[in-house]
Amino acid sequence: MGLLFVGVTLLSATCSGGLSGLAKDKLQVRKVGLGTLAPDYSNVELLVGRRYQMTALGGTGHQLHNWIVATNWDGGATRTASILSFNMRSNLTLTVVFADTSPPTLRITNLIPHQRIGIPASSNKVFVVKGSARDNDSLSNVWYRLNGGPWTEASIADAWIAPLQLSQHANLFQAFAEDAAGNRSRTCSVSFTFAVSDCATFQTNGLGIILRAFKGNELELGRRYTVCALPDPGQLFSCWSGDISTTANPLSFIMRSNMVLTANFVPNPFPALQGDYNGLFYPADLTGGITGWADATNSGFFSLMLAGSGKFTGRIRMGDINLPFSGALSLGLQSQITVPRSGSTPLRINLGMDIDICAIKGTVGRGDQWTSSLLAPAAAVGKFNAFAGTYTLLVPGCDDGGGCFSYARVPYGDSGACVRVSPSGTIQMVGTLADGTMISQSTTISANGYWPLYAALYGGQGILTGWLSFEDSGGISRVVWAKAPSTPGNSYYAGGFNSQRLAALIPYTPPPPNQNAVNWTNGMVVLDNSGDVPVRMTNQIVMVNNRLQTQSGGISNLCFQIVPGSGLFLGNFAHPQTGHRTAFRGTVVQDPSGDYYVESGGWFLGPSGASGTIRLKPSEP
Repeated sequence: MGLLFVGVTLLSATCSGGLSGLAKDKLQVRKVGLGTLAPDYSNVELLVGRRYQMTALGGTGHQLHNWIVATNWDGGATRTASILSFNMRSNLTLTVVFADTSPPTLRITNLIPHQRIGIPASSNKVFVVKGSARDNDSLSNVWYRLNGGPWTEASIADAWIAPLQLSQHANLFQAFAEDAAGNRSRTCSVSFTFAVSDCATFQTNGLGIILRAFKGNELELGRRYTVCALPDPGQLFSCWSGDISTTANPLSFIMRSNMVLTANFVPNPFPALQGDYNGLFYPADLTGGITGWADATNSGFFSLMLAGSGKFTGRIRMGDINLPFSGALSLGLQSQITVPRSGSTPLRINLGMDIDICAIKGTVGRGDQWTSSLLAPAAAVGKFNAFAGTYTLLVPGCDDGGGCFSYARVPYGDSGACVRVSPSGTIQMVGTLADGTMISQSTTISANGYWPLYAALYGGQGILTGWLSFEDSGGISRVVWAKAPSTPGNSYYAGGFNSQRLAALIPYTPPPPNQNAVNWTNGMVVLDNSGDVPVRMTNQIVMVNNRLQTQSGGISNLCFQIVPGSGLFLGNFAHPQTGHRTAFRGTVVQDPSGDYYVESGGWFLGPSGASGTIRLKPSEP
């Protein structure tokens, strides 16, 4: 906003001593602009050291801009509050600035909205717009433009005038006034026409019609018209062709000579594809498999609901953050979406429908920082699916003291969970990881039996993710368990880790009452030399009604129980290093002699917080 400084008054000051012996000085106040002070101490002798207040009140069309508190007008501090509190001192000077805030007004006097202008050819198609402008102080300029062109200064005398060179049918005239303080009036806009007509042709290709609110095909050149393509049932509008190529519908266009427009219609592909799609995105290798680069910053869970119209809504989950999005697939079954993130770079989603595998494929990226591959198959539908039942999920660790992880500081124990699939395809998973972290997920199985496993961990700073297959039950999949570095000392794994692991999804049948969950009776429990256990330790056991009885071995005070409904086991033992009770949890592999190379396994935490491995297996022959 510009400032108009007018009405400057400068009052001199003198110093004196009062009869009381207190020093006094005369306050100098300079006013810029229109306004008053209450009380007005201008040129008044005030007691030095005493605190005073003055309130600035703007005059008509003005308001306080600022105070300047200085000594002998030199420099000074700026204040913007209307009430100024100050301590009187020698040679104190105050400047109060009132800004002109009242905009001018502008009227157009010889042109009204939607007026039709007819100009003889002899006039060279020049029309002069006239108007008036007023201001409370000083008018500076009037500016105008035609059809979005450059702003031009109008001639100002008793009124303003703006000569226009007309060349098209539909026109937009705009004008505003400006005062000496830089205040602008509102911009006055008037649409008017300058008419010439020609014949337009409208036609269709495919099953549908063209709707329009005007009659006939003789249309004024330069005038804006609107048409709408309406497909027949089971059809979709594809595009306009002819003199205009676009997918916009309704279509707003400006008439020109001999215009031809064709509305194209195609069969609707989306009803056959509508439904829910759930999947994952992560850094992938050339075959689409998950890589060790996956972590909470570049991987996540993706869900999308596609309607029969091609429109969709969805969400992305990254750690503890859920990001909603929406959009529509083109007739080419493609879409690009930008997903805002508060305080961070937006995500960019490029997706397309692969009708051969009935899945959404594409990428999710964050600027030039990372791009991850996206796959989201169609979710199972209906009240029955072939994969309904109970399963155990086992993510094995190490049985050689960490050698399989090159002795890196990662949890060595076996992680596990109970997984239940309902007849409608809902997956419910609950379990624990080998560092004691609880995991859970609720999602839907895909139509072809795949599960997009995603669990956000450590307050959004870690993940467990990967694809698991119910179709290939007992097959081995690859998952990534990642944890970002945290504050040193807050856990044994404060340095973080990124661990690629194998995972087995195994059918589990809850046993009848008083029967073991495993298909054997004589077995052994093995503690690996991890979790602060110095050497491998084994107990020979007998399993009776899902509780073990120790026959012999070096594991002291071993208590072990299988939960038959879930296939999980739990218990405790006396840790050989401390003698303290140490809890463990794990997952049952119901038939380890079948198609699975994995054994029932679990985890415990040693005194240092290090994760150890516990295994349950049948006795060796």
